[in-house]
Amino acid sequence: MEDLQIYERYCRNKPRSESLWRQCSDCIFFQECQKKLEHKLGLDSYLLKPVQRITKYQLLLK
Repeated sequence: MEDLQIYERYCRNKPRSESLWRQCSDCIFFQECQKKLEHKLGLDSYLLKPVQRITKYQLLLK
């Protein structure tokens, strides 16, 4: 049941995370982190929509 509550919170906070990302996406800090970690994709690529995210859970559980 706790897992479902986490997912519910994720869904409720999704608009806020997108808004924050739009405000901070050009911040040097995030660009430096991405470069240091050698991530080819930006942070917004990891901010999946709830429908996209739920399909990933099965892969995470394996």
